[in-house]
Amino acid sequence: MKRLKRVLILTMTLLLVSTLAQATILATINGLKYSIDTLKNEATLIADSSKDYSGDIVVPNKITSGGMEYSVTSLGDECFFACYNLTSLTIPSSVTSLGDECFAYCGWLTSITIPSSVTSLGNGCFYSCIRLTSITIPSSVVSLGNNCFSECTGFTSIVIPSSVTSVGHSCFERCSELTSITIPSSVTFIGGYCFEYCPNLKSVSCYAITPPECFEETFDLSFSSLCKLYVPKESIAQYKAADGWKSFPNIYALGGSGESDQINSMSTRGIIATCNNGIITISGLKAQENVTFYTVNGVQLGRAAAIDGTATFAMKASGDMVIAKFGSTSMKIATK
Repeated sequence: MKRLKRVLILTMTLLLVSTLAQATILATINGLKYSIDTLKNEATLIADSSKDYSGDIVVPNKITSGGMEYSVTSLGDECFFACYNLTSLTIPSSVTSLGDECFAYCGWLTSITIPSSVTSLGNGCFYSCIRLTSITIPSSVVSLGNNCFSECTGFTSIVIPSSVTSVGHSCFERCSELTSITIPSSVTFIGGYCFEYCPNLKSVSCYAITPPECFEETFDLSFSSLCKLYVPKESIAQYKAADGWKSFPNIYALGGSGESDQINSMSTRGIIATCNNGIITISGLKAQENVTFYTVNGVQLGRAAAIDGTATFAMKASGDMVIAKFGSTSMKIATK
């Protein structure tokens, strides 16, 4: 009887293992390799050591294998690792996560649009993408992984969306051309060495009333001792006493007279506006919300529609001030 029982248990175990094995299959479709979960009808794009992807890649939102259709829901760890000749990638709106070191060492990747379906960027996701000059982080993202943008030497400014609550360790380490960063009030944690070796950092604007938790080594000011910190006026004393933040020699109220010449930020209806090198960026907008730009004399300069809550506008006329109007709201943006 005991022997029969052992045989039954062994048989059931083998059947279970066989079932689980059949639930996950691998398939290469149109040159891209996927791990397919047949039970969830989902597919993850995974690394393929035999491939060296180059040029422009478009990831589909659905694939078909064995006559069945599956949604592509994630880009797996290292799926485009060290694809030096990859220049652009289109990510479908079905994707919700980007894995660890997903695009690390993609040397020729210059721009990428992350869809609003994505909620997390993995550790080292864009590590050492040295030619990446700009990136729009959608308002769906809640966390930036460790080393997420380390050594992205093409970045000059970053606006973190108001959905993000944590910024990982060394997230922007060695971003040598980074001059300004805007941190929304939603952020509660900033990891160690986050801004180490950022010698050109001149302006940090943090909108959190309570200083986000950080470390003594979060901001390395040995290379950027003139960097200015802008915080809510009522919180200046708290920042001067908080670990990490108190290392700033210059702390000003947001919108105060000490505002940097390179970036001008203000908060209206949760809106953050910046101007850097003639490019105006307004984040925190509604989906597809239209923004109209005027001179102070009322001359219309142009319009821009928000994509994933962010609108950008390139200045074509000189001037010290621009007025942006959206809905019933107007705001002045200093451009010099």
